[in-house]
Amino acid sequence: MTDTMVESGPTISSPEDLASLRDQLAAAAEGRRRVLVCSTGCLAIGAREVEATFRSEVAAAGLIGEVDVVQTGCHGLCAMAPVAVIEPYDIVYGRNRVKYIPDVISQTVMNGDVIRRFCYGRDAAMAHVEDIPFYAHQTKRVLRNVGRVDPQRIDDAIQRGVYAAAGKALTTMAPDEIVEEVKASALRGRGGGGFPAGLKWEICKQNPGNDRYLICNADEGDPGAFMDRALLEGDPHSVLEGMIISAYAIEATKGFIYVRAEYPIAVRHIRKAIDEARERGLLGDNILGSGYSLDIEVREGAGAFVCGEETAMIASLEGERGMARPKPPYPAVRGYHGEPTIINNVETFANVPLIIDEGGGDHRLQGHQDLRPRRPGQQHRPRRGADGGDDPRHRLRRRRRNAPQSRVQSRPDGRPIRRMCARLPPGPPHRLRLAQGGRGDHGLRRHDRDGQHDVHRRHRPLLHRLLRR
Repeated sequence: MTDTMVESGPTISSPEDLASLRDQLAAAAEGRRRVLVCSTGCLAIGAREVEATFRSEVAAAGLIGEVDVVQTGCHGLCAMAPVAVIEPYDIVYGRNRVKYIPDVISQTVMNGDVIRRFCYGRDAAMAHVEDIPFYAHQTKRVLRNVGRVDPQRIDDAIQRGVYAAAGKALTTMAPDEIVEEVKASALRGRGGGGFPAGLKWEICKQNPGNDRYLICNADEGDPGAFMDRALLEGDPHSVLEGMIISAYAIEATKGFIYVRAEYPIAVRHIRKAIDEARERGLLGDNILGSGYSLDIEVREGAGAFVCGEETAMIASLEGERGMARPKPPYPAVRGYHGEPTIINNVETFANVPLIIDEGGGDHRLQGHQDLRPRRPGQQHRPRRGADGGDDPRHRLRRRRRNAPQSRVQSRPDGRPIRRMCARLPPGPPHRLRLAQGGRGDHGLRRHDRDGQHDVHRRHRPLLHRLLRR
């Protein structure tokens, strides 16, 4: 299947149709062998060739129909790229190379045998997902589908339960009920400002207008930040589902996803997700037979950092030069074309289906115990350091100089940064003194006493202290 094709299938006209299709897909996938190859960031180190070789070797072995080779989003272990996961064994292999693929097919895919040299740390005891420290200390919620689904196949998303929360919200809940659930969850914006999402939606609804608009801010411009990109590339349908629920809550009929053009894979995946959702009746007119209609459009930004600010983004969407405007009025009062407009971050929208599924009260219990109930939930974030992979020959150098490896991880808000780094082998043996954060992390921080990682607490930048040393 090429990137330009739209997957055809039955039109889904009700939540019952959606549940029936999900059960059929789950039954068909039961026990099926799959090779999940990271096809986003790992492309830079040969993932495309690895995937093509897996497909050709599967065909040569006469296993077409028995083994599926799947393109997925980021698995998180960027330092072991290219990464592949073998299902149903949940064996994780890194540093995959074309010449070794026949061995992987014959030994692991067919028989479930572990090949030690491809394992994390080259240790057969850490071959499975649950045995790898990097995954064992994570609780994946927003990232639950990333690396497990083909982002270009809507059926993979439906099988994992995506769009079920939208069906529940659109057919059993009133818009005001959704706003109250989000307020009860204490969900805050994940873009850095930390403003309560439910309160913002309520303000928008209280202001009259001819139309209301919803905007997803995917203009991620901080150096080294790729959290939103990981979601859009690996699980675009969950973001769309969150936007559908949010738009219904504020009674908007038009939405935009503003994403920078420097993310070509994310742009391609989200465009295809929109086309597939529209084709299957999950976007457009009369979604799931609810009588509610919504259209979503992708707009590509030219890369100006200022357009990540909400009023500059609105100016860009209107065809004007991307420049910030004085506030108030805030976009929730007067935004796109002077109408009430909600702007939330990619990760904020991805949290909304979880709130509808679990209830606002249960979502409020997520996260680090010291921050509940003020700031519950999780954030996923990249961590970058010396990139020597997990080769033992590079461990000593990494221990002396930098944080361990480049990774994307998902942790509850409030977890100490020192423990986040130290628990992931090899980990820094010395005391962590400074951590440079981006977006919601607000600059450089000192951690003399195992400080909590609260992405919404503003710490005074300490760059001048660093320079004095």
